[in-house]
Amino acid sequence: MEAEFAGKEQQEIIYHGRPARKMTKKEKQRLHRELQSYYSKGIPLLLNGKKSTVKGIEKACRIAEAGEYMRDYIQDERGKLLGLSFDYIGKSSP
Repeated sequence: MEAEFAGKEQQEIIYHGRPARKMTKKEKQRLHRELQSYYSKGIPLLLNGKKSTVKGIEKACRIAEAGEYMRDYIQDERGKLLGLSFDYIGKSSP
């Protein structure tokens, strides 16, 4: 993931996740609007460390049955958003 942003200023990664469960229609729509907004601003979208598309990330989040995707906002030292990454993580044991 960091290789995608080599040469940029110092980066900070903020981790966000959601409970592993089926997404509601409202959650799917919210995710689509958010991803489309970042994409239209030229913010790189990554899925498991590789460049992806809005549809690719939506599909991966929809079908993640044995785990979930953790959302990472990649920022420079001033807080400017450099990228948005979704990384697959398995379900944790209780």
